[in-house]
Amino acid sequence: MTQTSEGGQVTVVATWAGPSAGATFELKLDTHSVDLDALDLSTATVRNDRGDTLTARPWLAPKGGHHREGSLSFDGDSAAFLAGAKWIELVLPGIGDTPERVLRWTIGGQP
Repeated sequence: MTQTSEGGQVTVVATWAGPSAGATFELKLDTHSVDLDALDLSTATVRNDRGDTLTARPWLAPKGGHHREGSLSFDGDSAAFLAGAKWIELVLPGIGDTPERVLRWTIGGQP
């Protein structure tokens, strides 16, 4: 399941393989005007409809200037976090000129 966020001079494409993948996302960032090498996603979070949150581990993405991609995983008990959740949101602060990006996935066909 893929979500895209455009704006702030950077396009973010986030793919989540669903609950079986736990709290791990594949991210691709593309831009023509911003150097993405200094981007730190350690303040990213993932939250669910119950208000639970998990905090990011270091982003596994090699430097690439205007294009970066890699896995972003979160600490905590992802099975408990996802159990019974209706949706999850990946919250990515400070990418490009956008203070915060929120990408949402619905779980189990719930609205």
